[in-house]
Amino acid sequence: MGATAYPKGIGLSLWAFVFVGLLLSAGRHPVDGDARQMCLVASQLDRAALGTPSRSRIDMVQGSDGLWYSKYPLGPVLQCRLSQQLSQLGPTDPDAPATRLLMATAPAAVAALVALGFFMLATTLGFGPVMALPMSLALVFTTHLFAYGRILHSEGLQAAAVVFCLHGWIGIRRDPSPRRLLLGGALLGLAPHAKATLLILSPIALAYFLFAHRGRSQLRELLLYGGAGALPPLALWAAYNHLRFGSMVELGYLTERDAALGFSTPLLSGLHGLLLSPGKSLFLYAPVTLLSVLGVRSMWREARLEAAFVLAPCAILLLLAATWWSGHGDWGWGPRLLIAALPALLVPALYALRGSRRRFRLFQALAACGLVINLLGIVVYHADYLGLLTRVTVPSLVPDPQQGRGVRDDLVVAHFVPEFSPVVGHGWMLWRHLEGKPFDSHDDYPWKSLRIPAWRLTKEHDPMTSELNHFSDGSATGWSLAVLLSLAWLALGVRIAQRAKAKNLRRIE
Repeated sequence: MGATAYPKGIGLSLWAFVFVGLLLSAGRHPVDGDARQMCLVASQLDRAALGTPSRSRIDMVQGSDGLWYSKYPLGPVLQCRLSQQLSQLGPTDPDAPATRLLMATAPAAVAALVALGFFMLATTLGFGPVMALPMSLALVFTTHLFAYGRILHSEGLQAAAVVFCLHGWIGIRRDPSPRRLLLGGALLGLAPHAKATLLILSPIALAYFLFAHRGRSQLRELLLYGGAGALPPLALWAAYNHLRFGSMVELGYLTERDAALGFSTPLLSGLHGLLLSPGKSLFLYAPVTLLSVLGVRSMWREARLEAAFVLAPCAILLLLAATWWSGHGDWGWGPRLLIAALPALLVPALYALRGSRRRFRLFQALAACGLVINLLGIVVYHADYLGLLTRVTVPSLVPDPQQGRGVRDDLVVAHFVPEFSPVVGHGWMLWRHLEGKPFDSHDDYPWKSLRIPAWRLTKEHDPMTSELNHFSDGSATGWSLAVLLSLAWLALGVRIAQRAKAKNLRRIE
């Protein structure tokens, strides 16, 4: 295994290309769902507080000081604060296109870092830009990371933490210098600030290092320099936990429904939902991961230790999500809880493509499918369709509304009935919007063929919205911003292509 050199500046150009592309597609709802509590807490930072005096959401937690805190770690809060600060550069109207665009800058920058981190990881594993570049772009634009790179959730931060930890520690195998160990430790310490479950990266990295470097001197350096890098961010994470939960080791999964249901989903049922269901399958929302299934054997044969290091977090995160009561991650687009694993999941795909033009054509076809599917997820706001489904289906699933919901997953129909799949539903809603026809109770909605009276669409369920999910509101300002971003995106794409051509990188490695 040896790192591959690549043209100077191509990594920065890749980051800028992804960043501008995500801004160009930025939506009307940068603050959505769980991000509301994160951004509410972020707005208190000007007063040197991390909690709010009022409880805006049921899943917020009350600290010993009486303030209400986000149950999520500090990373998403700081991400939201950055967007809030940037949004102050624009109009005071929160619905102005410039304000929406500025609010989307932080998640777009983080998702672009994920692409850059994967590019660096691929080249560290010995792949040249001709393979690293397309797969880095596919990671963002042909998977459901596309949708989450435009909103202020924590998923982009999680994926960035995973990819940079993998890159950093694989680099340490080649050069276990004090500087690299210090940085590697810091990356592991920062990971749980994106999500508590990413604590798993520390023991995985430790095991990888011990297998790669068995000498006592390396172990002492690991403890000294790696520990020095990891302890400060871990201490901050523990202090924030104590402030919110009264315990330094509390992970934030013991409130409300989380405490009552926990990891109660049967493993096989959860795996079926995340991998094979028509509404939440990983392979549906990220088709390029099918190549990883083909590439695991090749990676195991060529780089067994790296294969174990890369696939271990994938397996653990998949098992955690599969058994979690809300492993589907709704309300959201695709299997949200698996986004953190996406960078690692795509590494074996690189090995599947090596030296095979036939598989590279397959990659192009899968990437094209993924792009179309995930464009549906961003052009139509996911909550419009999911909100429609709950109005149509939940009443028939709840025998007595006074006693609460009758099912653990209120969108089980969307996940397991093909006619209700969000991919199908978003296509139907987009078509209705483009036709511009007024609502008709006889509209050919996707599940009409089921002929279930309780699920009949009525006038009260009309999902039609006046605008698609884009930051522009149709104004001159919105169009001008979109045109400027399009020109910048095109220029960056030409620059990357020229650099690749100059280095004769058009062949498949």
